[in-house]
Amino acid sequence: MKKNIIAIVVLVTLTIGNSFAQGGYVKHHTTVIQSNPRHDSRVEENQIKHLDRIVDLTNKQENQIQKIENKYDRLARNQRSIKNLKTLDTNKQKEILAVLNPYQRKKLMAYQKSYGSHDKRFYRG
Repeated sequence: MKKNIIAIVVLVTLTIGNSFAQGGYVKHHTTVIQSNPRHDSRVEENQIKHLDRIVDLTNKQENQIQKIENKYDRLARNQRSIKNLKTLDTNKQKEILAVLNPYQRKKLMAYQKSYGSHDKRFYRG
């Protein structure tokens, strides 16, 4: 009988200890920012190419968008809250839209509408 009680106590102790060792989901995932610059730049290049296929960017516009991406990447590295990251993302989207001329913006919005974008972001950066 003693062996059974000891076995149950050990099992409960290990289970409780393991659950505390896992950490909280929210605490762990709110501060994670993509930390692989090579992967990040490849993703950005693909997104810019996709945007170029949609609206026919000039070389100057591509360079401006790349500068905007780099600027917001540097700013995002210092942010720790999701709210601040969302604000940065919104500002980045506005700056990228400002680079486009009215015809390109109209073309982009038509593309977004035709493909039923789930959110209002046109460019995943």
